[in-house]
Amino acid sequence: MKIRIKLAIAFVLGLLIIGGVGIQSYLEIQRLSEANRWVVHTHKVIEGLENIFSMLKDAETGQRGYSLLTDKDNYLEPYSSALLDIPNAFINVASLIKDNPQQVKSLQQLHELSFEKLAVINETIKLHRVAGLTWGLRINSLDRGKHIMDQIRAIIYQMITRERILLEGRNNSANKFVQVGSWWVGIGMFFAMGILGVAAVIATKTISFINQELQVLSMTDPLTGVLNRRGFEMQAHQYLNLIKRNKQHAFLFFIDVDNMKRINDNLGHNEGDAVLIEVAGILKKCFRESDIVTRLGGDEFSVLVAMLNAGDEERIVKRLQELIDQRNSACRPPQQPFF
Repeated sequence: MKIRIKLAIAFVLGLLIIGGVGIQSYLEIQRLSEANRWVVHTHKVIEGLENIFSMLKDAETGQRGYSLLTDKDNYLEPYSSALLDIPNAFINVASLIKDNPQQVKSLQQLHELSFEKLAVINETIKLHRVAGLTWGLRINSLDRGKHIMDQIRAIIYQMITRERILLEGRNNSANKFVQVGSWWVGIGMFFAMGILGVAAVIATKTISFINQELQVLSMTDPLTGVLNRRGFEMQAHQYLNLIKRNKQHAFLFFIDVDNMKRINDNLGHNEGDAVLIEVAGILKKCFRESDIVTRLGGDEFSVLVAMLNAGDEERIVKRLQELIDQRNSACRPPQQPFF
């Protein structure tokens, strides 16, 4: 009877320890999942802010081209698109940062300045149409919009910096939580012996896998599966050191996609995303697994390559052009050649 009681007590203690390890592991997974969600959230906020700034820059460039160089209305297309797209872009960013009062306040300031900038552009266009090129030159020489754009740039930089600081703090908190949890899991393993050892090994592997996935996600472009800008910056440094040690040459290729705005406007963003995915596939097919293929943002890609022999870069360019020609010759409506 005493042996049975001891076995029962040991079994109950084992179950309690296993249950505790299970709960701890679940909490760690939840915390890491939350950290991953914030990584995605931060990238969306940064992408939204960069999109707003890009549209304002395009609108300003188009207005200057119209006022100073030509009277062609097609130069004003970016301005017309900005009037339609910027409000939706602000709504999207606002929905992401609504729980952060400091960011909300900055976004309100950015909203006011952005539409003030659009108003300045509109005023310049109207005056140019009425008074002609001389007044257009005079207005542009005053750089009325430059001060506004400087303020916009500063606010966007400030907001992006805040998001990255928040993300780093959340990741550090999650990592500390996991470290403490792993310590308690180790104690449980010691007391639970074989049964608890198996459970702890599974939990540790799961946590390690999620950590690796989190690291990969923070370095990978979620749409195309290639490296993002952060991943490029982290891997390029190591890659260049290796190239230097091996006394090799490195080449950096820049690739962008033609007509992306037309594809998005006429066929929708789903088609635009499909084009970017296809571009990434062509680049991965053309280059080696050891080469660093990156989506820098929007329709811009880069590839960092180590060259073993003279003339390798010419062979790579030729191979890439062949793949592009293959794709373009095989495309059917509504697809369009994109290089």
